[in-house]
Amino acid sequence: MLVYLGEWHTHPNESAHMSTTDRATLTRIAKSEKANASHPVMLIGAGTRNHWEWMANVYLSGGFLNLFPRIQSAVIRPFYACPDTA
Repeated sequence: MLVYLGEWHTHPNESAHMSTTDRATLTRIAKSEKANASHPVMLIGAGTRNHWEWMANVYLSGGFLNLFPRIQSAVIRPFYACPDTA
């Protein structure tokens, strides 16, 4: 079973805090029947070439909750739902 968790993106040379656009996007996802994710997560990376910070937020009943303090490093790996059979 596949489950949609949310979105991730970066804010190069800026803050990892959610922008107005991020808040609107996460709200729209939470209210979307197609996404079927009432509490979507948004992970935002921000920083410079040598230093990145990551923050995650979840949509909860019309508000946003920071899931954990800033992360100093993160490893992002792709996930493929259907392995290549070729």
